[in-house]
Amino acid sequence: MIKYTITLLLFLSLAVGYAQTGAPSTLTADYLSDLVSYDPKAPNSVEITYLIEKVAFYDDQLQLISKDRVEDYRLNVDYTIDKMYIDDENFVHVVTYRKSTSSEKIAKENTLKRLAKKDPNDYRGTYPKPFRITDIDGNNYTPESLKGNVVIINFWFIGCAPCEQEMPVLNKLVEKYNGQKVVFLGLTFDSKEKVEQFLKKKDFDFNIVPDATQMIADYNIMGYPTHMIIDKNLVIQYLGPLPEATLEEKMTEAIDMLLTR
Repeated sequence: MIKYTITLLLFLSLAVGYAQTGAPSTLTADYLSDLVSYDPKAPNSVEITYLIEKVAFYDDQLQLISKDRVEDYRLNVDYTIDKMYIDDENFVHVVTYRKSTSSEKIAKENTLKRLAKKDPNDYRGTYPKPFRITDIDGNNYTPESLKGNVVIINFWFIGCAPCEQEMPVLNKLVEKYNGQKVVFLGLTFDSKEKVEQFLKKKDFDFNIVPDATQMIADYNIMGYPTHMIIDKNLVIQYLGPLPEATLEEKMTEAIDMLLTR
């Protein structure tokens, strides 16, 4: 089934730039020759990856939409996505728009009203904001490098008693999914030096990322510990707290489900 809802495909605003380098001003058959047409509204078993910063958008006259006008089309009830064009790895490269029908206008208006009421801090169903983080062993992580893995992120800090209490449970998960397509990241605003001293006294088997203040700020993390679960297609499935009593059960259930998708 399609991984992302039409609502998200049409309207979600992401704080990223649009990479249209190399896209012609007028869409041609030659430019589409290595891509496959994909109808986002038709029943389909393909799981697509839709990274807005990688997409070239075209209007109903097949003219390239400039980056400063893309949002106008996405939020305009007079226009609806017509076709997507994907590569052999199911990445979307081109999106074309057409004029909306009367029923599509009504549906889009209703969706816009629902989105206006959406909690701005509810990131479920969205892509991670662009990031590049480094763990204490020097390994770098970006959304692109993590694609294809289930990603478990734990936001914590030194001196957080509930954070320390759940670490043995989190360590069990690391051991349980060793060798599988699961990446465990522990993000803290503490410095690398403090983290290294902490880990001499306390076992925490996640890949620990110190000085992660930017990503913590990006998601308005105010309570600790907080957990984020990202699926193999880079979609956030959960962001929030999990009670220690049910942490292992809930995490196992989520990871097992996402590994099979």
